[in-house]
Amino acid sequence: MENTSAPIDKIKLNWFPLSFSGGFEETFKEYYFHYSLRQIRIAIVVGFFFYSIFGILDATLVPQAKQNLWIIRYAIVLPFGIFTLIFSFTRHFKKFMQLSMSGLILVSGIGIIAMIVIAPYPASHSYYAGLLLIFIYGYTFVKLRFWWASLSGWVIVIFYEFAAIWLSDTPLPILVNNNFFFLSGNILGMIACYSIEYYMRRNFLQAHQLEAEKRKVTDINLELESRVRDRTSQLAKTNADLKQEIVERKRSEKERRYLEAQLAKSQKMEAIGTLAGGVAHDLNNILSGLVSYPELLLMDLPEDSPLRQPILTIQ
Repeated sequence: MENTSAPIDKIKLNWFPLSFSGGFEETFKEYYFHYSLRQIRIAIVVGFFFYSIFGILDATLVPQAKQNLWIIRYAIVLPFGIFTLIFSFTRHFKKFMQLSMSGLILVSGIGIIAMIVIAPYPASHSYYAGLLLIFIYGYTFVKLRFWWASLSGWVIVIFYEFAAIWLSDTPLPILVNNNFFFLSGNILGMIACYSIEYYMRRNFLQAHQLEAEKRKVTDINLELESRVRDRTSQLAKTNADLKQEIVERKRSEKERRYLEAQLAKSQKMEAIGTLAGGVAHDLNNILSGLVSYPELLLMDLPEDSPLRQPILTIQ
């Protein structure tokens, strides 16, 4: 789980001293522990094998001192490695992983330095090659971070110089020769360890930045889909309202046409009524003379007039 106090695009990888800005360091340490744990356990087991098998070299080169060398090898260094391996399965190992592995490298290196002091001349001077193997092992294989690995390496260098100069009385040409390869191996190991951690950190940051960009794209797509859904819903509602309005307008148009037809019919009936009234009035004016004049004639004719019957017929 990320624990950053700054946006991922603002986090920077500081090339010195190999750390992240913006509170991203704890996230990397969490990842580094889970990524390295399995390889660390394998490295410890592999280290057991090689550190043990070199006991054959002790018996071959210095059989008279092999018991003392084996005490260092099998009674001190290997038990410490076994303890470290067991400790790696506990919940506390996460907090002390770098310290534990650094301690294992130191114990292994100082054990070889003790063998250099104990082994008789000239075999003692060949044991420094084991320190070169320790450097390779510590700087590349056991997943020590750069600063822990460098600390362990230089502590081993200091112990070797002290032992080679004050405890084993190493001849100057051999001391110069050994130091040339020894210091070169240590520095090259530091460069290799730095490169491994630097590119691991860079890839880790790039992976998180890429993941952050993917999340942004996903969020944008989700927002776009939400907007499309909302817009589609609005368009559907608008279309429904438009259809309803068209229906209502068609209904209103039909009603308008019906009313217009009724009005036209009413107007026709009114015209017919007006025409009929006019015709009746005019006809009544014409007929009123035909009705009234016979009435007037009948009033003036005597009852026995021969014209009375024809006038009644006309009336």
